Amino acid sequence: TAAASVKDLTAAAKKKADDAGYDHELFGAVSWAANPATVKYDLKTGNGLFNVTYMVREHWSPNNRGYDIIIEGDIVEKLYVTPGKGEIDIKEYKKIDVTDGSMEVELKGNAATKKGDLNPMFSALEVLGQAGTAVGSAGKLTATWGTIKQGFR
Repeated sequence: TAAASVKDLTAAAKKKADDAGYDHELFGAVSWAANPATVKYDLKTGNGLFNVTYMVREHWSPNNRGYDIIIEGDIVEKLYVTPGKGEIDIKEYKKIDVTDGSMEVELKGNAATKKGDLNPMFSALEVLGQAGTAVGSAGKLTATWGTIKQGFR
């Protein structure tokens, strides 16, 4: 995970985050991997249908980082290219079907993007069960640093 300053967000990026209801702090850090390694997470969601929101802010390689976004083995975004410096992207993928209790999210560099940087990354992931899909929340805490620090003011 690498950190960068949230103050570098462009006005358009701040508006996009605000309009979508996300704290700017979500875009202050990234999780990434050096190609050919992939960014890969197994999220213990339980079974059911889920909506996944992928969020990223480009810090170092504007419009020059290319990879595929893969969820549950399916390429949901082929040849994805990150936005410009200080810009953000928010992508939603709906009705992701999980049948083994764990959602696999993988980001994998793809040379077919013809971009110079194939190191995949993300700033935040949001996974929400669709209506009727119960997600067990016992023993789990989900928060952003922005939410936590507000409690200390």
